[in-house]
Amino acid sequence: MEKRWLLKLGLVVLVMGLASLNMAGKGCFSSDTAISGSSYAEQPFPIPDYTLAPPYNLIYYGCSIAKGDFNGDGIDDLAVAAVWEGVFVYHGSNLGFSSTPTWINGGYQLDSRYARSLVTGDFNGDGFDDLAVGADKYTNGETEEGGVFVYYGSNSGLSTTPNWVGESNQIGSYYGFSVGAGDFNNDGFDDLVVGAIFYSNGETEEGVAFVYYGSVSGLSATPNWTVESNQSQMHYGYSFDKGDFNGDGFADLLIAADYPERLFVYNGSASGLSVTPSWTTNGFGGRAGDFNGDGFDDLAVGIMISGNTSKISVSYGSASGLSVPLNWPVFYEESRLPGLGGVGDFNKDGFDDLVVSAPSATNPEGDEGKVWIHYGSTSGLSTTFSWTGESNQPLANYGETAAGDFNKDGFDDLAVGADGYNREGRVFIYYHIQ
Repeated sequence: MEKRWLLKLGLVVLVMGLASLNMAGKGCFSSDTAISGSSYAEQPFPIPDYTLAPPYNLIYYGCSIAKGDFNGDGIDDLAVAAVWEGVFVYHGSNLGFSSTPTWINGGYQLDSRYARSLVTGDFNGDGFDDLAVGADKYTNGETEEGGVFVYYGSNSGLSTTPNWVGESNQIGSYYGFSVGAGDFNNDGFDDLVVGAIFYSNGETEEGVAFVYYGSVSGLSATPNWTVESNQSQMHYGYSFDKGDFNGDGFADLLIAADYPERLFVYNGSASGLSVTPSWTTNGFGGRAGDFNGDGFDDLAVGIMISGNTSKISVSYGSASGLSVPLNWPVFYEESRLPGLGGVGDFNKDGFDDLVVSAPSATNPEGDEGKVWIHYGSTSGLSTTFSWTGESNQPLANYGETAAGDFNKDGFDDLAVGADGYNREGRVFIYYHIQ
């Protein structure tokens, strides 16, 4: 099966920061050969306000990034993954980032694909964001069962050793391929979601999503909620997002599956997540945000049209939940969207803006990567982009994104990872995008 999976991942893309991956040992976005050809005029590389570089000789630096306030100073920090190598945390300040990471964690096992996935959340409710790190080829009793390691935040930042570790206890399940977080029972503690895309329980490689509830003592030792696809090789739990689509104060969970590409929403409640999905649609991934400012989260959905063309549809939230996906007339040719890179309010108008990212975009440099930002408004997302950037370097894979206020000026900033830039990787920081 893994050979077939490798072949497929060489041709398609993932979502929400989980980008195309050669599972024989490459990084998050890197590919062996560049794809040529584009129908768009080349754009200049946007000059970043700051650039983060590997602190020592590394590869795939910037393949995954996540923002969170790990030391509770009110300024967003940034976690940067170099898959297989480790995670590097940079604390934000009024002056932005330091060039030196304040926290370095190199993982615990060679070839575990440590830092394949990252997510932040306050799992013990102490006011400090915590960091969950996925290592989907981790072996501890069962070969490549996968593992997730959670480090709690504090005044001094993240703990040096994991405070919580989860495993699947099933050979080759790839537990930790994807991770997510949200407060699904609205008890004030974020909960952790873990995907094991090759998990089998009745159906071969159906995939599963596990949810562990947070508490004052941290995450539960065993999953409190589990859902499977019950369809062979569906790879359920491919990626996650969360949003309050019906405005009831409980986070709802979005789960993506790969075969076929489909999305499922489970509503949150005081007793936790619903047993059955409340909404489903075709698509390879989605990103939630309140794009029209009506108090209900909306969902932007990525849809593959043909081999090299993708588009987005938008479903708007309401008291009854998400609407039927609306046909949004925006196409991304030669871009192979890995997903909707993030959400932030970059122009501080009170409406969430959508980041669309395509690390394998070619224009004309093969796999240089490209990012677009579409602003929100009372009528929803703009169909024209307000900002765009590309790396202009072959195989740079510019496109893993995170939004946060890293210098505390009141405007969301944009971090863009390019895990193949200069064959090492870089993270580019753009302050106060307009």
